[in-house]
Amino acid sequence: MKKGKIIGGVIVGAIAACAVYFLTSDKTKKQREELVKFANNMKADIIKKMKELSDVTKEDYDKIVNEVSEKYAKVSKVSEKEFKNIVKDIKNGWKHIRKAI
Repeated sequence: MKKGKIIGGVIVGAIAACAVYFLTSDKTKKQREELVKFANNMKADIIKKMKELSDVTKEDYDKIVNEVSEKYAKVSKVSEKEFKNIVKDIKNGWKHIRKAI
């Protein structure tokens, strides 16, 4: 398994998930920008943790997402509903990652 494909899959999946979420939301532009920044920071931390593993399974991916989301939940200014949607969308990104592996 190549790390480049995994990371590429994470990025594509996360971007697609966030795009769908933001396009269907009625938040203002500033709030969207803050959410994008927040989600991108979460994704960067997830990718960093994935690079530490030699082989990533669905269970590993979910565990990493859960660990990172717990950290971000403590400092988040994002509403609980939005936060849950972001985490859900990132977890759904596994479908794209699996194809890249």
